[in-house]
Amino acid sequence: MMHFLNYFISSSILIVAFYLVYRLILSKEQNHQFKRFFLLFAAAASIIFPLIDVTIPTFFPSSSNIRTIGQPIELLPEIIIDNSETNTTSSIISVLKIVLVIYLVGVVAMLSRFIWSLMSIINLFL
Repeated sequence: MMHFLNYFISSSILIVAFYLVYRLILSKEQNHQFKRFFLLFAAAASIIFPLIDVTIPTFFPSSSNIRTIGQPIELLPEIIIDNSETNTTSSIISVLKIVLVIYLVGVVAMLSRFIWSLMSIINLFL
């Protein structure tokens, strides 16, 4: 569910970024064919770009992986001092559920508005 929410957030950020570019740069443009191409590209890119995983290779090892010669590796047992971690994860999950419900309510509202507008356009021609 976390990957699903990350996808929607990054997709929404891309849509907003493309919309700002369109409004700030292309709103006064007279070439409608280019504007149409940009809008189609923006829609496709906002769907596809969040699916691409970009990893940046590191050429230098991190300082935690560097050991000096003769230094033994000691693994200490994990000690749990407080049980508050389970409370924070449950609160995070509930916040994520609330955000997802709000997002889905917005999607349903916009979809119903689109269908209503589409039906009114169809009624104009009948």
